[in-house]
Amino acid sequence: MQAAAPATRVMIADNNTLVGIGIQDDLESNGYAVAGPFATCAEATAWLKAETPGLAILAVHLRDGTCVDLARELRGRNVPMIVYSGERKQAVPELQDAEWLQKPASPETLLAAVAKALTASERRPRPAFK
Repeated sequence: MQAAAPATRVMIADNNTLVGIGIQDDLESNGYAVAGPFATCAEATAWLKAETPGLAILAVHLRDGTCVDLARELRGRNVPMIVYSGERKQAVPELQDAEWLQKPASPETLLAAVAKALTASERRPRPAFK
């Protein structure tokens, strides 16, 4: 008997608690593990000191500022990201390379974006370790 593969852990960072919990519920009911939701960059960064998610879903604005530094940290670890925002992608040049999902989105749209981001991540070449 084979052990089940561990669920992909998705980090959620959103300044709106209800939105974050809604995303958490959608993900967990579809087999994903969730870290968060984190309302601030500081909370998310503290969690990242010991952990690395398989994917991150970030709101542009968190309670203590934009997610740009958090996105840089995740990018440095090759963590795929979805920016879940009501803002236009062009509004935040530092996040142009991330997948964007317009708020509000249905659970089906969110889950499709998560699956797409994870699949695209698997196809990307990983940097060689030196």
